[in-house]
Amino acid sequence: MADQGIFSDYQVEKWLKELNNCYAALHFDNPQVASAYASEVFGGAYVRKKMAMTDPASRSTWNISPLSWTGLPQVMLTHIGFWDLSVNGNLIGSAPLAEVKRVLAGGTYAIGAKQLALSFHNL
Repeated sequence: MADQGIFSDYQVEKWLKELNNCYAALHFDNPQVASAYASEVFGGAYVRKKMAMTDPASRSTWNISPLSWTGLPQVMLTHIGFWDLSVNGNLIGSAPLAEVKRVLAGGTYAIGAKQLALSFHNL
């Protein structure tokens, strides 16, 4: 069996620092499969939220402040996406939520401070 490749801690830290100040978005389908724009929540008072992240440690970084979306349309949330701009832009990455979250019209979705971790780990 061949050895696996590995990225250095130095490179991983650079990538994680680039994620600071990206925008968190809510998705009702996997944006990597269903098209990033087509799967993003729209309507109501929904907007992407700017994220501030901790300095990387042990190949991970966490959100410093809570993230809260209010006035959402009725939706089943399945994924969170990370974008480089508040409108349009490029999808940087995404992750499935721990469980599908049903939101009623006018409802909210929140992630507490240090409840969202982004990390690079070797498999």
